[in-house]
Amino acid sequence: MAVAFLVAGLGTAAAEDLRKPLPAEMPPDSVQVEPMPEAAGTLSGEGQVLAVDRAAGLLTVAQEPVPTLGWPSLTVRFDADPALLDGLAPGAWIVYSFRSAGGVARIERLQRR
Repeated sequence: MAVAFLVAGLGTAAAEDLRKPLPAEMPPDSVQVEPMPEAAGTLSGEGQVLAVDRAAGLLTVAQEPVPTLGWPSLTVRFDADPALLDGLAPGAWIVYSFRSAGGVARIERLQRR
């Protein structure tokens, strides 16, 4: 529940709290995922991995603000090629490029920060 409140846009302090590791007892299903705003073209983002579902090709990230688009910090569930998710675990910080269309965000490239 704490992450859902932080992502709701409580300001700079909340964004800084996203850098802290998640409690081990927090299941990925307890994270509230905001709908991804629409945007044209390839976008860049960075954030902390909250959950990885390699079988489904899903990655949940506490995304930092994207000032050029006016987006606040969001918790986003991205589609991704399962090969991109190899070796990722909750708590990792990543930088990535993605596309957002039809309410679905898909990561095209990522690297650990």
